[in-house]
Amino acid sequence: MKLTSALRLSPLAAYHHLAYGRDIYFDISKPKEDLDWQPQFSNIEMFKQSYDWYVEHRDEILQAKGRSPHRSAIKEGILKLLRWI
Repeated sequence: MKLTSALRLSPLAAYHHLAYGRDIYFDISKPKEDLDWQPQFSNIEMFKQSYDWYVEHRDEILQAKGRSPHRSAIKEGILKLLRWI
């Protein structure tokens, strides 16, 4: 992954290889306890809302230029070649 990032062949950002294949957890127990806080949505509901938002804005995202990588289509790099094959 480092090599494909260095050669700009990967659609992923250089930092993605650091987290690839590792579990990532966010512990919200402290804010829940200290602030008597509860999340507004479950993880499943957040994924559903994110997906629905993406579907609704897909064309806009794919046509956008000069936006944050998180709000624009990825450059496929070598994956575009593999898809063509």
